[in-house]
Amino acid sequence: MRGAAPAWRRHLPTAALGRAPIVDFDRSDAHQNHYYRRLTRRQPTGPRHYIPSTHDHARAIVAGLGWGLIPEQLATPWLVSGEIVDVFPDRPLDVPLFWQHWKLQSPDLDALTAAVLDTARAELRT
Repeated sequence: MRGAAPAWRRHLPTAALGRAPIVDFDRSDAHQNHYYRRLTRRQPTGPRHYIPSTHDHARAIVAGLGWGLIPEQLATPWLVSGEIVDVFPDRPLDVPLFWQHWKLQSPDLDALTAAVLDTARAELRT
């Protein structure tokens, strides 16, 4: 889960990436900070853009507004086409996902929960 437009290669090595513009989903999105700290043990200092829409967040990265983390399933077509590059392919950031629901006994809710869990097992790395 990571990516940048190909033009962002100039911001490598890692130290320069910390000063480059960052695309966050919103002000609560700490993924980019966490990722950069894991690489360097420092806080990134680049300017921030907040784009609170999943697809628009990814499109802003594709357009070169800055670097950011994009879920692998969403990023794959852009990675394949070369519209974005995987900045550190050997350093993915895995994010735990949780399925929450009411504790109601319902055949429909049970079926939905089973479908979500089956799809997650098939589509996500564990």
